[in-house]
Amino acid sequence: MPNSPEYVVWRKVPPDSRLMGQTTASGDADYAATIDGSFDAGGSFSWLKSDLVPGASFVMKQPTGTARPAVTVVSGTVTINIWIVSNGAKIQQCSWTYGADRVPHAPVVDILPN
Repeated sequence: MPNSPEYVVWRKVPPDSRLMGQTTASGDADYAATIDGSFDAGGSFSWLKSDLVPGASFVMKQPTGTARPAVTVVSGTVTINIWIVSNGAKIQQCSWTYGADRVPHAPVVDILPN
C-alpha cells in the first residue's frame, strides 16, 4: 500500500473518539519514532517508541487538533500507523513506511469535528 500524504485532514471525527498509534519494523531495525498530539479543547500527549511498539491510544473529548508522527530510520524498514476508532469502528487511518535513509520524516494529521 502506498504511503499516505505527508499532510492529511480528517473531518467529521465524533467527540470521545480514540486516536491510536503504532510502529512496526522489519527484523532488527534501528529507528527513533514519536507521535505528538495537541487538541484545542485541552489535552495533549507524546508517545515514544516504547509506547508505539505495543501501541498507544488517547481519547479525544473534543476532536479538534493535530497529530504529528515522526520517524527517523537508521537501518531496516519502519511503518508508522495512526488511526481513529469511534463506537468500535475504525473511521480514519494513515500509514507511512520509510527505509534506512537517516532522514527525519514528519507527516501532519489535522483532526476536525466537521
